[in-house]
Amino acid sequence: MQWNLLLAVQNAPEEAAEVSTSQGLAGLLLLLVAGYGAYLWLSWIQGILKGNAESTPACFEKSSPPGMRRPVPMIAAAVGSIWIATNLFLLVSKLSGEGMQPENLPDFPSLALQVVGLPLGVAGFLLLVWGLSGPSYALGSYFKFDRWKDDLLAGAELWLLAMPPTLILGMLASLWKTPDDLHILLQILRSGTEPEVVGLIFVAAAVVAPLVEELLFRVLLLNGLIQHVRLTVSLSVVLTAATFSIAHGVSDALQLFPLALCLSWSSARRESYITVVIAHVLFNSFMLMLTLLMLNGG
Repeated sequence: MQWNLLLAVQNAPEEAAEVSTSQGLAGLLLLLVAGYGAYLWLSWIQGILKGNAESTPACFEKSSPPGMRRPVPMIAAAVGSIWIATNLFLLVSKLSGEGMQPENLPDFPSLALQVVGLPLGVAGFLLLVWGLSGPSYALGSYFKFDRWKDDLLAGAELWLLAMPPTLILGMLASLWKTPDDLHILLQILRSGTEPEVVGLIFVAAAVVAPLVEELLFRVLLLNGLIQHVRLTVSLSVVLTAATFSIAHGVSDALQLFPLALCLSWSSARRESYITVVIAHVLFNSFMLMLTLLMLNGG
């Protein structure tokens, strides 16, 4: 889920001629986070130039020797890929989301079913298929929590690294995007809604989307391409990142690609579901928080 903060600010109400305290705070937070992310990139590049192998960020360190990748069942990867392909088809054919505008927003139960219930149901079904695929594909073989502290730190590092390139391309994309290109949930926020709807959007963006999307794209699609289609890791990473970006809307694909690439490369190298979920949670939560600050200050 992508929040085009720059576009939201650009199309803020005209009466907000002066920058409010909340808008100034949002800008400062964005600058600090993106600045520290840029510092991490520069430190890594400097280490590479000096031949220091230990400079590689923990989120991109390889966790297992060649040929020892944790197995993912073909049937679960295939079902997950079919779900992704179906949604891509609906998106490209403009059949998904037709008529869902802030002014005719469905009632709260219907919205909750669309943004929370359905994704969690799909994830539950995929995990069930995985669990029934045999002992060699035990869920515990991939979803390990024995190094969760390291995974949490790696996830935070991955989020910081993804911020600078995402911000740069977001600024570029804002030159041609219009308010109609905003994600529907962001349009809902801009239109002003009840607290329970805002809370639902937060749960959908900061909890459900990271959990479900990382299972679909980084665990099933990426590993399916590597293990079952037999593509190279690099090509699988690029294809997964591109698919993830386009699945969030063609208008958001460019600015989302750096984040998708970082998540996919980290997953291919580190093979940690927790790491990519934490990075995704932090990214969505941070952008949602900034969006709310900017809109509330308008």
